[in-house]
Amino acid sequence: MKRRLKSVPATPVQSVLLENSPLQAELKPGMCAVAKKHLCHFDEEIRSVFADSIDLDAALCADHPSEKRWDYLLGHASTQRVVAIEAHPAKTNEVSVVIAKKSAALDQLKVHLRPGANVKGWQWLWVASSGIKILKMSSEWRALQRAGIHCVGKVCSKDLPSRQ
Repeated sequence: MKRRLKSVPATPVQSVLLENSPLQAELKPGMCAVAKKHLCHFDEEIRSVFADSIDLDAALCADHPSEKRWDYLLGHASTQRVVAIEAHPAKTNEVSVVIAKKSAALDQLKVHLRPGANVKGWQWLWVASSGIKILKMSSEWRALQRAGIHCVGKVCSKDLPSRQ
């Protein structure tokens, strides 16, 4: 008699990727894909809430060597949503660069995402690698809001998706 194996539920990032996407091979458990130098940008209390991660910058470098690339995708376990993280100096003159990185990431990911993958439900976070130097009432700050990018000094629980 054959034993039926239980299927393991897909992790959040894994579930939005096509089964045959080369990015599947780049997935790591938890926050293992996040470079050690970037771990300091995450509150210690939330580091365990991620089911999977991918170093998107490294994974897409070969196919897009001269293009802008987003840093990481992390799968938030409890909501099964994707959190996109960009660690970058948060200065006024970098706003257009980060917006362009998000746009490029969406274009670069098109061939890797399952049909109907809901990128609108993703949380896009720009983590200030050296303090936020953008005024919250400035046109640059409003441009970030329009682009759906949240600029944070450190990723905390309040920055993560909620069960809505």
